[in-house]
Amino acid sequence: MYSEPWFAPADNPTAEDHGYLVVFCWNEKTEVQELQVFDAQKIGDGPVARVKLPHRVPLGFHACWMKPNQIDGWEN
Repeated sequence: MYSEPWFAPADNPTAEDHGYLVVFCWNEKTEVQELQVFDAQKIGDGPVARVKLPHRVPLGFHACWMKPNQIDGWEN
């Protein structure tokens, strides 16, 4: 079961879809949670990276991707 994907643009993108789709994937049978990264221009090739997570991420969990200079000066 996949979460809603997030788009993370590539550094110096050359096209609107030049970047990565990032999703959480839960496998019911193996009870393994992964963070998977896909090349947005080649989704059909499968993930370019998989990270096994130690815990299940709740459905509906959201995140965003920002470059460090976009958050410089932000305070909690």
